[in-house]
Amino acid sequence: MNTVVLIRPLFPGLLRPNPPLGLGYLAAVLEKNGYKVIIVDCSILKIDNKRVIRFLTKVKPLAIGISALTSHYNQMKELSRLIKSDATLKNIPLILGGPHVTFLPIESIRECCADFVILGEGEITLLELIKAIENKTSFEVIKGLSYKINNNIKINEPREFIKNLDELPFPAWHLMPPNTYPLDPHGHEYIRAHYAPIITTRGCPFKCTYCASTNLWGNKFRRRSPKNVVEEMEFLMKNFGVREFHIWDDNFTLIKKHVNGICDEIIRRKLDLKLKCPNGIRIDTLDEQIIYKMKKAGFYHIVLAVESASQRILDDVKKKLDLKKVPKLVKMVKKYGIVTRGFFMLGLPTETINSCYKTIKYLRKIDLDYVSIFIAQPLPGSEIFNQWKKNITLGNFDWENIEYRRSNQPLVNFNPKYLKRFRMRAYLTFFFRLRTIYTIFSHLMMNLTWFKNIGQQLIRLLITKKWFKKETVFSK
Repeated sequence: MNTVVLIRPLFPGLLRPNPPLGLGYLAAVLEKNGYKVIIVDCSILKIDNKRVIRFLTKVKPLAIGISALTSHYNQMKELSRLIKSDATLKNIPLILGGPHVTFLPIESIRECCADFVILGEGEITLLELIKAIENKTSFEVIKGLSYKINNNIKINEPREFIKNLDELPFPAWHLMPPNTYPLDPHGHEYIRAHYAPIITTRGCPFKCTYCASTNLWGNKFRRRSPKNVVEEMEFLMKNFGVREFHIWDDNFTLIKKHVNGICDEIIRRKLDLKLKCPNGIRIDTLDEQIIYKMKKAGFYHIVLAVESASQRILDDVKKKLDLKKVPKLVKMVKKYGIVTRGFFMLGLPTETINSCYKTIKYLRKIDLDYVSIFIAQPLPGSEIFNQWKKNITLGNFDWENIEYRRSNQPLVNFNPKYLKRFRMRAYLTFFFRLRTIYTIFSHLMMNLTWFKNIGQQLIRLLITKKWFKKETVFSK
């Protein structure tokens, strides 16, 4: 049986990793079609590139795949070059995937010395590519693929998006056990000791200029059936002890029928779950009926993507959100005892010093429990990026500078150092007030399991190391 190795490079800094759902879906499709797959998540196993190379020389796989976000592209590039410089591995096909390489395929193939780039939604494209590699057939007919041939780089026609998401198998959870990952990488608010991320939809009909989601997943909204979603939840409960789920959708609440269906299925099966939306939802898609149903199903935390306190800026970035509706909807969510966190961005195009002050002032007025404040960045695939890249040379660019806490890539006309100061001031303004301090203390008292989970986290780290040692392919 031919083996395919899928790799997520080591994260820079102190970032806590989630299970790599994208690789999980790719692995599940390959396994379903008779291939052996190994997922190497360097960030959870703490494996450096030299050890990855030693492992790959032992396995000698049919193909190697690497996936990374823009902020981790440097790690992808370093690992790819090491693979292609190794005498044993240089002739093994090297495949790249993820949003960054999707929107910069030519640059990525050249810089990483790679053979292929999967463009966008990758399950079917990767399967067809692996079959072509195995059978030594042509790559020209494979949609959604960019590849190098005779020192030239070709880009095939786009692939149609998967219409029926229920046709996809569940992610290969046995290759990335969720109970070996750190607790809640999105923040400190969690209730159950064992959690797993889950995706119920793909696609986004909106065209926010700072976001690449529409171009990556398409503008047609596609949904898994409620039964399919909840069956995956039950699978994870039974096999990995998961009791909390974090929904990663870009637009989970867009279609009320979808949300109602999932909540009704959870309630009907009498599942004792805690649920959270850490990726942010459009606040204007909520109404009281939806909030009530979500609370009943077990939702305890919702992130609301507001972005700016300036209606002008929201209109400029095509957010299509009426700020006047936000305070009322926040109060409605809190009425049902659901914790609220707001997403805000400073430094969007057309931002001014006055609009930054306006957002800071707004944070004191709105009744959110928590906020996360970012500095806008030009993500590849977004409309903002297409304007920004006209003024730089991509070949010499350090992609670790695309980071939401820094102002290294300013999109504004005023001195970018002020953005970092405004971000700090916004946090101080919001959190150092009696109302927020009382809220945080109240949540801690109501959820004493957070303290207990600190001890469980340490135990899980030991379990992770034990599980790691059992993987004989990584033994010294």
